[in-house]
Amino acid sequence: MLGTSALTAASAVGSTGDGTAMIMSCVGLVAFSMHTRPSPLVIITMTGATVMAATSSCVFSERSAGDAFGNAAVMVVVVVPGLSRRQYRAQAEHAHRLLEQTQRAQAGHARAAALDERTRIARELHDVLAHSLGALGVQLELADALLSDKHDLNGGLEQVRRARRLAAEGLSEARHAVADRHVAVHRRVDGQDAHQQRLRQDRSP
Repeated sequence: MLGTSALTAASAVGSTGDGTAMIMSCVGLVAFSMHTRPSPLVIITMTGATVMAATSSCVFSERSAGDAFGNAAVMVVVVVPGLSRRQYRAQAEHAHRLLEQTQRAQAGHARAAALDERTRIARELHDVLAHSLGALGVQLELADALLSDKHDLNGGLEQVRRARRLAAEGLSEARHAVADRHVAVHRRVDGQDAHQQRLRQDRSP
């Protein structure tokens, strides 16, 4: 639509003596050249068509060749800053898309890492608890045998104390396993956050 407006205004450049059509045409060209959606070829083609329309309008209105070429030169010159601005915006949008893709990929990796971490914690807890509960069961069976069969109160109490120590050690090992995994997860998350911050700083204009 902006290109069409510029082209329409350019066709009236020769017939207006106050420069209004020329100004409107230049404004339309600048705005059109700044958009990232049309390709550079489309922008250049529209600029050429607008220049030809303005030149033809000057010829039909019997304006001087200097006016015609001057108008054409102005139109070409005003498009250059628009193309530069368009290039900057295109690079910024591309960088933003790359950052979003990187963040999505990192979020996916973080979810996968979290699932792996839960699996490792569950496996370690299973190993710790299986070992502790197995030893605890042996101590309690031995205590039961000493108390029931041999009526050895002191021996049975000693086995109960050992069972209690084994239970406390197993609980401590389980807590340490979970704590170590939490520290590893936090370090990974902090590293990912720092990496994302560096990406934002590198891609910021």
